[in-house]
Amino acid sequence: MKIKITFCVLWIIGHSLCGQENWSLKKCIQHAVEHNLSLKQSELSVKSAAINLKESKFGRLPNLNAGINPGVSFGRNIDPTTNSFITENIFSGNYSLSTNVPIYQGGLINNTIKFNSKQVEASKEDYQQSVNDISLKVANDFLTVLLSQERLEISKQNFESVKQQLDQTTKLIKAGSKPEGDLLDLKSQLAKAEQTVVGAENGLDLSWLQLKQTLRLDPSYNLVLEKLTDDQLRDIEQESYTFEHLFSHAEKEQHGIKAAYLKWEAAKFNEKIAKGQYKPSILANGYLGSRYSDAAKQITGYTLTNQVYPGTKIDGKSVVFEQLYPEVSGTEVIPLNLSQQIAQSLANVKAAVKEYEAAGRTVEFATLSRNNTQRKFEIGSSSTLELNLAQNALQSASLNLIIAKYDLLFKRKVLDFYAGKELKL
Repeated sequence: MKIKITFCVLWIIGHSLCGQENWSLKKCIQHAVEHNLSLKQSELSVKSAAINLKESKFGRLPNLNAGINPGVSFGRNIDPTTNSFITENIFSGNYSLSTNVPIYQGGLINNTIKFNSKQVEASKEDYQQSVNDISLKVANDFLTVLLSQERLEISKQNFESVKQQLDQTTKLIKAGSKPEGDLLDLKSQLAKAEQTVVGAENGLDLSWLQLKQTLRLDPSYNLVLEKLTDDQLRDIEQESYTFEHLFSHAEKEQHGIKAAYLKWEAAKFNEKIAKGQYKPSILANGYLGSRYSDAAKQITGYTLTNQVYPGTKIDGKSVVFEQLYPEVSGTEVIPLNLSQQIAQSLANVKAAVKEYEAAGRTVEFATLSRNNTQRKFEIGSSSTLELNLAQNALQSASLNLIIAKYDLLFKRKVLDFYAGKELKL
């Protein structure tokens, strides 16, 4: 009977584990990119820009129009072929073909094609930048879950430690070595430790929900995240970047930077389009028509048009562009913003390394202090209050350490992002 029960328990545990899937950071990012709705909208923007480019290229081609105008008259009518009165029913019709060919439009067509071409390139870079942004978002949510898991683990360890202290104190009270008041203090401490565990569990649930929403997974979907090993953390600590290396690479390769430059170039073509509408346009046109049995009528010629007053819309485009030109020069603002962001990211990592190292030393000394206080408490030379303070200090230091660890890890990933590296643990 015991063998059957053991087998059933093992089967249930194995079945539960099989229902959980291991997800690495790389896999999470790939899944998010494939299912993110914002990225799908960005894909549509790329396709829309490509359609606009294709339409603008068609503007170079002539158009062709065909017309048919049939008719029937009853009773006394004029024969359209002889211009005489008759009393017969008459069927008549006009047939025509016409075309217009653009000869010169002030560079409007060429500049529109160049503008739309830059827009296509910019939309592609915007899409790739959106992929990078989603990747960073997933990395942040992924690490937040790992942080919440470790926070819960520390809270549970603290709860078990206080529970053991309560059991030991109960034995000491029964032996007459401790006053009963110490038992009340430890029960209060145990209740606080339990509350901390509940808070950590709630925090973990929220972290899981945030990650699953980012991945567009059902909240009930079971998955296990790949955890960070000590070797990986050491590699991250030892890796270093220089400002010159990051800036040089990011300025050339960052999709957001490329998109900004392309949009700036497109804006200059847009200015030419606006100014080109002041210039005259020349169109060649042709017409071929027939009226029932008459000989075909052919007309060829050209049309010259010029806008004397184009209205405020065109003029406004140029005025606004001229006002913005010296203030938002892409060759100045974009590199400046990028250099500031990289410098800040490097400073953040430098500070995070110091925080992590300091937090590690704090945990080391807090552990020694707690252990020493525990030994004193067991022989009656330390009070319950002192033991509680030492235990709380260790728990606080441990939590600060894992927070510092994942803060450092994420900030390192930001540097990897600027360096063009794949985001993974």
